[in-house]
Amino acid sequence: MYESGEVAIPLKDRVFGRYLADDVKTTEGKVIMKNGEYISHEEIETIEKENITSVRIKSPITCGCVNGICAKAYGRDLAKGEPVNTGEAVGIIAAQSIGEPGTQLTMRTFHVGGVASSSAEKSNFESPSDGKIKIQNLRSVVNQAGSEIIINRTTELEIYDLNKKLVSTFRAPYGSTLLVKDKAEVKLNDLLLEWDPYTVPIVAEEIWHFRF
Repeated sequence: MYESGEVAIPLKDRVFGRYLADDVKTTEGKVIMKNGEYISHEEIETIEKENITSVRIKSPITCGCVNGICAKAYGRDLAKGEPVNTGEAVGIIAAQSIGEPGTQLTMRTFHVGGVASSSAEKSNFESPSDGKIKIQNLRSVVNQAGSEIIINRTTELEIYDLNKKLVSTFRAPYGSTLLVKDKAEVKLNDLLLEWDPYTVPIVAEEIWHFRF
C-alpha cells in the first residue's frame, strides 16, 4: 500500500500468514509458489528475492463458505502465530476486538498520540542527493497554469548520484505536480514534486466544458 508516494504497508506485512489464491510467477513465467500455499517467512523471502510486487491471497471476501469462513480464508491465528485451527471461534474474537474502539465511538472519546498523529503529512518530495533524475512510467497533462500534473499511480522518480548509482526511488502520488524534467541534473534538497495530502484530486485528461 502506498501513501503520499511512499510504501505505507509493505507487501510482506499484507500477505504474511495468508494462503495464496493464485500461482505466483516470476517475470519469466516460472511458477515459484502454487495456489493454496501458506505464506510463511520462507515464502516472504522468495517473494522479495524475485521482486514480486503483488500476489493474490485468500480472504473472507474470496471465501465460498455459506456459513462462517474457512481456515484458509482466515489465515494465521494471531494468538498462536500459526495457521488457525478448524472450529476456532474467530467471530467472538473479532467481536471482542472491536468492543473497545466501538466504545470510543459511542462515547465520542478517542485515544490520540503515537507515531501516526505526531508525524506531519508530507506534501512534497525533495532530492536526497546531488545527481541525475530518471522518470519511469510517466503519464501527465499540463494544466492552464502550465504545471505538469501526473495522472497515473505508477510514475516513479529514480535518483542517481554522481557515480550513476541508484540512491532513491519514489512513487509519485496521483495528481501531484512534477517540477523537474526527465534526465535533469538535481542538487541536494531540490524540490521535485508537490501535492496536497488532504485532498483526492480528479484530473481531466482532456478539455471538457461543463454546464449546470
